[in-house]
Amino acid sequence: VGNEEFRAHKSILAARSPVFRAHFFGLVGNPDKEAVVIEEFEPFVFKAMLLFLYSDEFPETHELSDSDSLCTSTAIAQHLLAAADHYNIARLKLMCEAKLCEGITANTVADTLALAERHQCPQLKSVCLKFAAKPENLGEVMKFDGYAHLEKWCPSLLTGLLKTNAVVDRK
Repeated sequence: VGNEEFRAHKSILAARSPVFRAHFFGLVGNPDKEAVVIEEFEPFVFKAMLLFLYSDEFPETHELSDSDSLCTSTAIAQHLLAAADHYNIARLKLMCEAKLCEGITANTVADTLALAERHQCPQLKSVCLKFAAKPENLGEVMKFDGYAHLEKWCPSLLTGLLKTNAVVDRK
């Protein structure tokens, strides 16, 4: 992963992830393979995922402190959500969604909303839309770069935000 090597047991990876199971033991898998090159994720994300696979607990920020400076709780959850979806680790994906729902701020909501859309997380998407649509939050949300990203790349999400805003205004 990047320039780092991580030691892990194939049996643990295969037991916790259908993707790793197919990679090692599926029809085209190679159980004798000694190393796997992971290019999709940063080393700190893979380290966090390994910690989860071995402990069944969401990794704490301090466990990753020797890794990347991006290791805030929200950043870990955002990156791990993508990894959990990629490797089909349902429990980790649910835990990431819950963490992200708890930690939504005006600064993070737009990026989290785009992530929820990309990785099919309807509950997280709903929470993000409701947060951003509140009149007391919307102006602040629009000040951050994530909102500009939504405008440019995810206009359908802005339509959802407007619809949610209309419902909030009626209440």
